[in-house]
Amino acid sequence: MGDQIEAATRDSVGAGIYEQSEIIDKQLEHFNKLMKPLVDAGLILGMHAGNHEMRLYKSSGLDITKWMAKQMGIKYFSWGKLHYLVVGKQGYKIYTTHGASGTRLAWTKIKSALDMSNLADAEIYAVGHLHQLSHHIRNFYSINLKNKKVIEEQKHFILTGSYLNHWGSYAHMKSLEPMRKGSPKLKLGGLEHSIRVSI
Repeated sequence: MGDQIEAATRDSVGAGIYEQSEIIDKQLEHFNKLMKPLVDAGLILGMHAGNHEMRLYKSSGLDITKWMAKQMGIKYFSWGKLHYLVVGKQGYKIYTTHGASGTRLAWTKIKSALDMSNLADAEIYAVGHLHQLSHHIRNFYSINLKNKKVIEEQKHFILTGSYLNHWGSYAHMKSLEPMRKGSPKLKLGGLEHSIRVSI
């Protein structure tokens, strides 16, 4: 979902270059070591660019996420990607993005995910960047053309969380609320069309 590495440079906002625990080269090695087993197991579809990696693009013109994805042998999703996943007999439309928002409050953070429905038509919207683990369901009415009936359907809006240690971080410096660490889990039905999200 982006921000795979810290990637602080001399031009970055704040003192990140002095606070990051590894230089960028070591961050890349560390990332590859962590992700390779997941890639080899077929558990990673691709990578989004995040604002942290874009620091390098801004200072040098190098899109490091594109090269990280190429080295791993996975797809590069850039800022946003509309996916169609087939699970068994069912298909699911999903829009994923790193996102870009300076919101600070829980309800304005989930609103940034809700706003993605203005951009793309999907059943599931997943947004990173905001360091919050949240899930919201929006019910709406639609027409089942096969049965010629009005049906109630759902769209799922997910903030994909983070693993940031809050104390002493830039989030702490900005007096942002500490957030629960972790990632969401999605279970997509293969026989019946069903979406389950656990956070």
